[in-house]
Amino acid sequence: MTKNTKKTVEETTNDSEEKIVDFDDAVVKIIRLNNGIDIVGMCWFFDNRDYMVIGHPLVVNIVRDYDEETTSFNLIPWLPLEISAESFVEIKLNNIVTSFFIKDRFLEQYFEVVDKIMNVMKELDEEDDEDSSEDDDMNYKGTKH
Repeated sequence: MTKNTKKTVEETTNDSEEKIVDFDDAVVKIIRLNNGIDIVGMCWFFDNRDYMVIGHPLVVNIVRDYDEETTSFNLIPWLPLEISAESFVEIKLNNIVTSFFIKDRFLEQYFEVVDKIMNVMKELDEEDDEDSSEDDDMNYKGTKH
């Protein structure tokens, strides 16, 4: 992620105001939801709001092998990125049990995974653009005037 990058997040409150959030203001945390799922992401908390915004949320799966005395984890997208137009989502605060900071080593891995996902999504968007332009050509050629 680049420093000083700004991202627009539309807050879907009754007044539908728009808020500019700065990536430098984000805090990367693990959010434990009341359904037991742990999500890591770039978090923004707002005063006087009943929700927070999480960007690039990934589900944290921890695998412990007590016989081998090893622990590993994997990160998978929480949002259906293949069909989603955004990588930011609001979460109502009453759905959050707790949140906590993560270790620096894990933080580096989080950003590596986010970068990989963003590159894949960029490639998919480019393919979609090519496909839609081909569809437009076919529709134009197939239309009789």
